[in-house]
Amino acid sequence: MDEFDETPPVSRPKPSKIPSWIMLGFILGAVFVWALPRPRPERSVTPPVTPVIPAFAVETPPRLTDVETFFDVWRRFALWDGDTTYVCLWDSGTRTFRDCFQIIQRGDELFFRSVPRPRNLRPRSDVPKDSPFEFLNPIPELRGLFGAPISPPPETPSSDK
Repeated sequence: MDEFDETPPVSRPKPSKIPSWIMLGFILGAVFVWALPRPRPERSVTPPVTPVIPAFAVETPPRLTDVETFFDVWRRFALWDGDTTYVCLWDSGTRTFRDCFQIIQRGDELFFRSVPRPRNLRPRSDVPKDSPFEFLNPIPELRGLFGAPISPPPETPSSDK
């Protein structure tokens, strides 16, 4: 008979929703705290080092009037091949004889032309050390095999009959 007992079952009270809201608030709070920006450790504040770029030394060619003036003073050391001679002007910046000139003489006029340093012309050794010019021997050195100087061909005796 107990099987057919019609008494309604005793209803249990529904569980409260408060603990679930508390748990949701705790989780959301933890997420927001985790997402907050953290203070970074302070770095030593040093100004950025800007690289120093050295200025290019602009090589200014010598003025032609300077070359003419120096040559007027030192022209007695020039060795002429016909009407041409070669000189190189001292450059105090590089401390070498850098700027070379070909000087052509036509009558009383001198014509100066800037040229690259001639490789086959040798400097003269009889010029004073304080000269602003390096005077070059305008007659090229002739060298043979192994750097030996080439001797001119022997003269053949002419037979005059």
